[in-house]
Amino acid sequence: MKKIVVIIVNFLCLTLLSLSDTQYKMTGNTVRDESYNFEIATYTDYKENDVYIEFPQINGLQNRHNERKINENIKNTVLKDLVYNSKKIYPELQLIITMKCQVTLHTDEIFSFVLLGTSYIETGMHPNYGVYSMTFNITNGLQLELSDFVDINEEFIKNIKNAKRATTIPMMEGVATATNEQLMDLINSKDDDMLLKAFKEKWGGYKFYITPDALVVSVPTYHAADDFALVELSSK
Repeated sequence: MKKIVVIIVNFLCLTLLSLSDTQYKMTGNTVRDESYNFEIATYTDYKENDVYIEFPQINGLQNRHNERKINENIKNTVLKDLVYNSKKIYPELQLIITMKCQVTLHTDEIFSFVLLGTSYIETGMHPNYGVYSMTFNITNGLQLELSDFVDINEEFIKNIKNAKRATTIPMMEGVATATNEQLMDLINSKDDDMLLKAFKEKWGGYKFYITPDALVVSVPTYHAADDFALVELSSK
């Protein structure tokens, strides 16, 4: 049975993001003092597979068209990328997914969230950790790209390799198999040109999201190092 459940979560808008070395670059009209809430919806499919995915839906925007556009984009893109595409590739195999949502920034200009969890396809050796994120411009309803926040160039790759903090999903849960130092050593061992190409071409796994204090990028590693490193590029 497939079903979508909505849990209402109310928040006041946070202070607008301001970073120095990862400054938000987007320009355009700005609607100030936009007040809105968001809900955490859940998609479940337990009849044929075991799938549990959370994703946010905003409500209360003054511009209802933008609200619908953002919500439809989130729902359709998340389910397409995490569920429907996998079922097309592996139609005969059981799909097991658990992805939980964290809204990481909620301001009058920017809405950003990340889904963290695990996925497993029948016959696979083990579950893999997964990271999926999206960021939106609240004033026009458009999805934002990494290039809207930073110039994706050699200096950007240098900032990633010089970052002070990297984490993984198990580290967040207190069961990590890798340390911050090991993750940064692993990231620094990666080829600069490969990293630059991956972020420019939006390779799978190379995601980003925004918090009040940092721009966070995900860099795939390997399973023994918890699959992904979440690298914080902070102004503090």
